Amino acid sequence: LLRGPLLLGLAHGGGWLGKLLASRPMVYLGEISYSVYLVHASAIFLVPPLANLLRPIVGERQTGWDFAAAAVLLSLAGGALLFHLIEKPARTWLRARIERGPLAAQPQSA
Repeated sequence: LLRGPLLLGLAHGGGWLGKLLASRPMVYLGEISYSVYLVHASAIFLVPPLANLLRPIVGERQTGWDFAAAAVLLSLAGGALLFHLIEKPARTWLRARIERGPLAAQPQSA
């Protein structure tokens, strides 16, 4: 319950933690976070089959940490792609649509 206000206070306050939270990588991570959320389950589902495909190359040394790191990287990459290819253009289109006003103001053809 207090995490949001706490993080907001830290990001706008001074100190090393506030500076870290306000850094460009952290702000970018915040921008793509919803897209990362949307793709993370698919990434987790895809990691084991991908590991099986790569087994001849990387061998049998895979651990749980390898799978977790791969899922995080795949989630971040997929989230960034989804953000830039779908979410950001849709947001731009919606904002332009809202600024134009309602469709009822357009003249109708007879």
